Amino acid sequence: MPSTVTLFDLDLTERVIAWGQIEMIKTAQLGQGEMFTSELVTVFENVDGALTKAGPTSLVGGVDWYGENLTIQRDGITIFDGLVTDIQNDETARSATVVCENIFKRPADKIIVSSGQRVNPAQAMLAILRSVMSDDLINVGSFNSAGARALAAGAYITYKFLDADEVTVMAALNEIAQLSSLAVYVRDGLFHAEVFRPYQGNSSDLRFPITDAIVRQWGVLHWDTANFFNQVRVGYTADDYVLRTDSESVRINKTTRELPFDGEAAVVSHDENSAIYFCRTVLERVSAQRALLNVAAGVELWNTKLGDRYPITHARQGLSSFPMEVVEVRPKLDREDVELSLAELVE
Repeated sequence: MPSTVTLFDLDLTERVIAWGQIEMIKTAQLGQGEMFTSELVTVFENVDGALTKAGPTSLVGGVDWYGENLTIQRDGITIFDGLVTDIQNDETARSATVVCENIFKRPADKIIVSSGQRVNPAQAMLAILRSVMSDDLINVGSFNSAGARALAAGAYITYKFLDADEVTVMAALNEIAQLSSLAVYVRDGLFHAEVFRPYQGNSSDLRFPITDAIVRQWGVLHWDTANFFNQVRVGYTADDYVLRTDSESVRINKTTRELPFDGEAAVVSHDENSAIYFCRTVLERVSAQRALLNVAAGVELWNTKLGDRYPITHARQGLSSFPMEVVEVRPKLDREDVELSLAELVE
């Protein structure tokens, strides 16, 4: 097996019968701004009863296994860190199914009660995360870097999440991300923040080419027709707002689609200057119908991370050094394969 799974400090790789699917997803770049936590189901061989809940050979019998840690590594890199929520025994098949939730799921599902006035959006996210988890689960430096662009522009948010609203940490982060064009996701076992970076053209910030030489299966090139908006309205009071329109996008798409941000929402632009900044950055992110492509590849792309950018060349679909960004990663744990979802980078 190319991957290692550890439960109760035991290497159980050789017991794996079937792996579940791990998904790493970053959708903020497509205008949705959602953070994602996952559940993983793994089936283990259990001929000797080691994973049976009771019995003389059981390793889990009499043990408070609920909430124990399960870690999956690939080439020494942790790609899933979870907590056991269920062990299901099948005596006929002599197997055990272990169900885990991502280690970040519980804090992400906690109700948040928090507020802030004239706050940098990345620092607001960091404060919310710190209210439910320690810094050893957070890439603090990434939040400081992600907030630099708004800080330089003097753009701030005001937010208020009340007890009666029952807003989870995840929902609060998503709401801030949507307005501020920040993505928050789990990377290398830590919560990570990243500001949207417009593509500068000329192959800038692109990694090595993805071509037929490393792709095992190409998906069909298609366009995201649902998640583009070429007009953005950002409110900063109940009655005041800034409206910006990408006239070129309206001309090309022959339609106007507005993305509104209510001035009385739980997360709002702090003032007019901030609203101008958020209008501009949101339009940079969402004003084009972007090409989307799925690919299945081998070991060359196994360590690909969310947000990595590549030039794509696939002659049959008319692509030559076509710039795209990784927005989903789905590693196949039982073989050296990985599936990627890519989104076009637009200048």
